[in-house]
Amino acid sequence: MADITTSTNDGWVSENGTTSWADVRNASTGVSSGRTSTNNFQGISAGYSSGRFGNTFSIVRSFFEFNTSGISSTPTDATLKIHGRTTFGTSASVIVVKGTQDSTLSTNDFGALDFSTPYS
Repeated sequence: MADITTSTNDGWVSENGTTSWADVRNASTGVSSGRTSTNNFQGISAGYSSGRFGNTFSIVRSFFEFNTSGISSTPTDATLKIHGRTTFGTSASVIVVKGTQDSTLSTNDFGALDFSTPYS
C-alpha cells in the first residue's frame, strides 16, 4: 500500500496548570495552539517543573489528519513514523489515540481525544 501522509491541518495544542497533573491531562481546552511545521521543537511533550512560585505541569498534544478515502480494504497493520528525541536522557512513550478535533485546530480541541481507543 502507498504511504499516506498527513494534511496541512496538522497542529498542536498545549495546556499547563499548577493544580495537578490529572487536571492538566484531562482539561477540555488548552491555552495555545498552532500549525505543525516540518520540524516542530515541541510537537509532543509533557513536563513538570517546581520552583519558587510552585509547581507547573504542561502537556503539548499533536493532532494529525489523514485522508484515508483511498483505502479500499481494512488494513491489517500500519506504521506511524514520528521522529523525535527526549531530554535529560529519559525515556519517553508516545500513545496514539483517536482524535475528534475540528477541521481548524484550536485550543478547544485539547480534550478532543478518545483515550479508550488507543492505537499503540
